[in-house]
Amino acid sequence: MDSLRILYYRSVEDKSSLDKTLTYIEDLRRENRINDALLTVYEGSLTGLKGKHALSPRKKYHYVMESLPMMEKARRMDSTNVEILFIQGTTTYYLPFFFHQQKRAVANFHAIVRLLPQVHHEYPADLVVNVINFLEEHSHLCPDEKACLEDMLKQLRRIYGE
Repeated sequence: MDSLRILYYRSVEDKSSLDKTLTYIEDLRRENRINDALLTVYEGSLTGLKGKHALSPRKKYHYVMESLPMMEKARRMDSTNVEILFIQGTTTYYLPFFFHQQKRAVANFHAIVRLLPQVHHEYPADLVVNVINFLEEHSHLCPDEKACLEDMLKQLRRIYGE
C-alpha cells in the first residue's frame, strides 16, 4: 500500500509518473492484493489528474467526467474508508466550480472528521497528520470538529514524539 501511495503522490507532482502508477494499479488489481474500492478511487483520481495535464479542453473535460463515477463507485463500495473519502474529497475539492463537486468534497471532509478518531491507528501517522493539516487549512469545520482534530494531533505527537 505504501508503494501505491508514494507513486500516487509522485504522479500528483509529476505527470510523467501517471501512466506508471495506473499500470501499477492494474497489476495490483490482477494480484488481488488490495481492496478494489481503494484501487478504484486512486485510479479515478489519477484519471482526473490526466485531465489536468491534457492540452485540449475536450480531453480535460473527458478525463474528469470519466474520473467522477469511478471515485463515486469507490466511495459507495466502502463509504467509511477514510483514505477513499480523502482521495475523492481532495480530488473534487480542486475541480473547477462547473463540475459541481464542492458539496461532495465538503461531505467527505466532514465524514473524515467523524471517522478518523476511531480509525487513525490503521494509517501511518504522517499520513494522518497530513490529512488533519489539509482539513484544517482547506475545509470549513465547526468548532467541535476543529477541537477533535486538534486532540488527535496532540495524541499523535504524544505517541510518536513530534
